[in-house]
Parts: sequence; C-alpha cells; structure tokens
Amino acid sequence: MKLDPAKVSSQIEVMRKPVTPNLENSPWLWSDAPTTLTVSAHKLDGWDYEINPNEPHQRFTPHLPAPAKVKPSPNIERLTLVPFGATQLRISIFPQLKS
Repeated sequence: MKLDPAKVSSQIEVMRKPVTPNLENSPWLWSDAPTTLTVSAHKLDGWDYEINPNEPHQRFTPHLPAPAKVKPSPNIERLTLVPFGATQLRISIFPQLKS
C-alpha cells in the first residue's frame, strides 16, 4: 500500500454499512461486509496467490518476498480490504518495499 504515515487518516477510505441477514447466513459474501477500507496500492510483479494443485479452487497467500526483491508496478490501483470473515483469500500482512 502506498501510505504516508503523516497523512494516513486521509489516505484510507473507511466505508460502514448495516449488517445484512446475508452475512449471518454466508460469511463469504464480501459485498455484504459491514466495514471496508479502500487504499492506494502498487501491484507487485511476481507476487500472486498460490493454488493448491489437488484442490484448484483453494487459493493461498504466498510467502512474503524479500524487500530487496520486490518489484512494484508503476501503476497505482485502488484496493478494497474487507474483514477476514468476509473473504476466502486472506492477506494479513503486505510486503514491505525497499526504501
């Protein structure tokens, strides 16, 4: 994510909405998440989810790349983050770019 610690409150868009009955019945409807965060981020070349060859529908976050080996895309994208219980692919930490 592309964040300036001095301006972080203006760089993260927080969206809140009421909890819907769908969320109680199916925790995998990310569109029903009551809270989302939207941030600016760079896609990292070569850092993509892994697929379980025995269960192709299962996707996993790969190990974090070494900061010196991270190659960010020059393009900045908007990334929407949702709570863990509302997703199937879970990322709890993001790679750090070399300063």
